[in-house]
Amino acid sequence: MTLFPASSRWVILAIATLSFMQSHIHRVGFAPLIPTFMAELGISYAAAGTLMTAYFWSYTAAQIPIGLFADRWGSRRVMIVFMAILALGAVAFPLSRTYGQSLLARALVGLGAAAVWVPGMRLIAEWFPLGERGRAAGIVSAGGAGESSSAGQPGPLPLHRVRRSSRAFASPGARKPGRIAGQSA
Repeated sequence: MTLFPASSRWVILAIATLSFMQSHIHRVGFAPLIPTFMAELGISYAAAGTLMTAYFWSYTAAQIPIGLFADRWGSRRVMIVFMAILALGAVAFPLSRTYGQSLLARALVGLGAAAVWVPGMRLIAEWFPLGERGRAAGIVSAGGAGESSSAGQPGPLPLHRVRRSSRAFASPGARKPGRIAGQSA
């Protein structure tokens, strides 16, 4: 375990938190834009769902290799390289003109995002004393929830404040579509 000056620890924490926020923006910010992508690419809901899940395919497949890379080359290097891959995918997605290009760009975003959580937690373990690790991990985790509102998602808002038109969000006892259990009319 290596402990560094306090000011450096907080810079590392800020970078890890911002990286986590960025990965979550790409994770949750896509769904509200699906109608736009469907119109521009002329695709179905199924194809749009496939575009959305391309992020998760590469994200999931990269988890174990990311851990091995972080062990071999260090978390900072791995995060830098993979955040560059995320940025490349984020730039490539709006420039894509075909469904295949869009799918590849989303997969690149997921691949880049895969190298945020595990290396970030390792950085916390390396840079923070035992008594500060819980707070540091909580700050990084809060970055994922804090970005939700900036990505246009409900995030931490109470569910009864979110309007939905789908019956999928109604409880079995709700009388009106979209009504949440316990919510007054």
